[in-house]
Amino acid sequence: MIRHAVSSEPENAAYLDSLGWVLYKRGQFEEAHRHLDQAIKRIPRPDPVVLDHLGDVLYRLNQPQAAVKTWKLSLNRLDDSGPNREDLKTLKLQLRQKIKQQESGQPVNVAPVATQRETQAKSEGTDN
Repeated sequence: MIRHAVSSEPENAAYLDSLGWVLYKRGQFEEAHRHLDQAIKRIPRPDPVVLDHLGDVLYRLNQPQAAVKTWKLSLNRLDDSGPNREDLKTLKLQLRQKIKQQESGQPVNVAPVATQRETQAKSEGTDN
């Protein structure tokens, strides 16, 4: 469905982000990177969540310095997003943790990907 939405509105940054995140969850990091990068380029001030997604993809692509730079940009944008977004309160803590982990040489707790079994169950329409 999201591919259909992107083909209908290829300039829609929200659709590009959603497609990129689906691809990330499936472990298709290179393709996810292309779509998330396009989403970022479509708007002058990308949403902190989109930047976080891009940072996680960059980390998975073994580009930790670029990931930290992107997470820091996301953290800076949080202040511009207004205090009314509940989702950003948790994101702020997650971003600080990711940056701290990377800068101290620890593995970073980025968003998980679907396991092969979960992916197969979803494609078969089961929950096992």
